[in-house]
Order: sequence, then C-alpha cells, then structure tokens
Amino acid sequence: MAQSFVSPSVTKYDFPFDPVVNTPRKRKALASTDTWSSSQVKDDGFLVPYYGLIGLEMDLTWEIMAGTFYDALQRFYEGGGMVTWDAQERARVSGERYDVKIVELDFEHDNRLEDNDFVHGVKMRVNIRRAF
Repeated sequence: MAQSFVSPSVTKYDFPFDPVVNTPRKRKALASTDTWSSSQVKDDGFLVPYYGLIGLEMDLTWEIMAGTFYDALQRFYEGGGMVTWDAQERARVSGERYDVKIVELDFEHDNRLEDNDFVHGVKMRVNIRRAF
C-alpha cells in the first residue's frame, strides 16, 4: 500500500513511489538558557506531548517522479495549509497518521523542459503538527 497525502478539501493523492524517509523518532523536552558565565540546560527526562513528534521536521526524497505528481505536490505546497500524511509502514505505530505542513519543496533537474514528464532529485521537507 502506498503512502499518501490528503488535503483538508478531501483531495487525496497516493504517492506512485514511496519516498525515502526515516521512521519518526521521539524527542525529549530540553530547555536551555545563557547565564553570565556559561549556559544552563534543563532536561526533565520525559517526552514532549504527542510522543515527541510535534514540531519535528522530516525530509522526504524521491530520486525521480512524474511531472504530474510533482505538480500535485506543488499545489499542496502553494496552498499553505496542512495535509494529512499517511506514512503506512514508515509510521512509528501501525495505522498512525500525521498532519503536516510542507515547508520546502525543491528539485535538482526538471526533464519536462526536454519533452519528458519526469523530475529528478525531488526533496520535500514537512513539519509534523499532529499525530493521530
């Protein structure tokens, strides 16, 4: 089963090829402040809310993708809203999905300029806003 994005307007787009992405990992809450002579770090030893995923940025990459798929991602990016990422087997817990905001979308080479419908080296950065 492929990973997918679903927008608030219930537009769903299944990834034809799953991106290269690491499974999200939990983070601990740390706070630091500068003092007159050094700095102080506070580690409460517990995980931040929502399993330490809120605010985590992840990179999703594709070596190659169809130009029409890149255009669909571009529309999600330009829309500026949150989308639901169904990460399938890349989720920390089976069935877990994430509300994410696409904060960066770029590519290395656009072959569409050469009469091919492919984009190479696509990199997308998402910011996780909610896990459910």
